[in-house]
Amino acid sequence: FFAGPGFYAWQRMGNIQGWGGPLRESEIMGQYNLQLQILARMNSFEMTPALTCFSGHVPKSIEQLYPSANVIKSKDWGG
Repeated sequence: FFAGPGFYAWQRMGNIQGWGGPLRESEIMGQYNLQLQILARMNSFEMTPALTCFSGHVPKSIEQLYPSANVIKSKDWGG
């Protein structure tokens, strides 16, 4: 799932399990286009961008779909 605009930071940190959604296609494309603008600006300054990739966060229900998967639950964030 993709979190809503007010929850992007929490999703990127991996500490949100769901969002009411659905997220509009325009929101997804807006984030994509913003990323392209950021990369273009970095390139204009001759910077080498380090792009993030899959951080390893999966939904809780993954264990129901793949019961033999080695899923490690992280500690609760902030207490």
